[in-house]
Amino acid sequence: MSDHDTATRTGRIVVHLVHGTWAENAPWTQPGSFFRERLQRRLWELEIGTEIEFTAPQWGGQNRQSVRLAGVEKVRDEVRKKASEGGVRICQLLVGHSHGGSVCFLACKDGERSIASEVDGVVCLSTPFLVFRRAPYLRWMSHACCVAWLMVAMIAARVLLVDNALKAALLSLPVLIAYAAFRAWASRYGYSEPEVITVPKSLPVPTLLIRCPGDEASGVLGASLVVERVMVLLTAKVASVWEWMNRHRLVYLLFAVLLGLTVSAAMFASMALSGSLEALKWPAIVLAALFALVLVVPLLLGFPSRSLLYWFSYGSDVATRGVFLDVSAESTPPGAWLVHTIFPRRFESGLPGLAHSEPYDNEEAIDIVARWVGKLVERTGARVGREQHDH
Repeated sequence: MSDHDTATRTGRIVVHLVHGTWAENAPWTQPGSFFRERLQRRLWELEIGTEIEFTAPQWGGQNRQSVRLAGVEKVRDEVRKKASEGGVRICQLLVGHSHGGSVCFLACKDGERSIASEVDGVVCLSTPFLVFRRAPYLRWMSHACCVAWLMVAMIAARVLLVDNALKAALLSLPVLIAYAAFRAWASRYGYSEPEVITVPKSLPVPTLLIRCPGDEASGVLGASLVVERVMVLLTAKVASVWEWMNRHRLVYLLFAVLLGLTVSAAMFASMALSGSLEALKWPAIVLAALFALVLVVPLLLGFPSRSLLYWFSYGSDVATRGVFLDVSAESTPPGAWLVHTIFPRRFESGLPGLAHSEPYDNEEAIDIVARWVGKLVERTGARVGREQHDH
């Protein structure tokens, strides 16, 4: 081995093991675990590093995006702490399982707080990458909400036997106030671009993704996505009518005028025959019910169902923005990545356990990580000289 190779392979390797959802103090991250022991032994066999240090940052593990983002800061603090310590460090590595991989991913994302300059590599084990997009037909749905609420208020006025316009207006006032509050909240949280919380298309550090066929977490998230897509298609069909109207404004305006004149003539004729305004109530109620049916049914099916699915799949804070966001969990983020798919050996041996947990219990997966770290160390030989000079 040359002097240069010896220099690049001699020093301290710091491996930060980041647990997944509902897995604080996960056994695989603790001293004596199979993952730690196997990775350390393989690195020594490959003559990589004279000292291998493990840390296990704890970020809570709750299934909420806000908790994951808070975990990003905890991981960043731990990495910076190790980067500031003395000694010769040749590699600092992040290894995250499940949503812990997303935490590592976002920690290295470009930005003012990024730790990309302190991290040499990121490994994601069975990570479902959440991709956030602005929901289609967002503004149409918010306007439809207002119209639907007003229609419901009109029907409620009839059911409650409101006998004059002032009382009907007062009944509609809470609806208008609620809509104004909804619009204000939407402009603050819903219409903002989701790039802040979504995974990037590339990272400024080398990244390795390891997955296993039959991943249960990906299966559950994929099933919820199928159900959610049915609601999106339903909303899209209703919204397509609105889009057609925007493209053919003159046509639908003429149709609206013709329809309005016809309905008005029928209502006034009915009033003339009866001699009272009572005859106008039922036609108005029927029209309100018709519009409410067209608008409310897709909204009732689409909004709550999406939010409920998001609640179970991605957490409560994503569910509250389910109206505004189109969310999916991907096996790989958008872009080009180095991906290794390992076959779950527990399927062959009949051992109990989940495929989702296979990567940190699988010898092949750990060996892949060790060889990949060896390649990283060979590429970062200049780091040793720089750190020896600094310390």
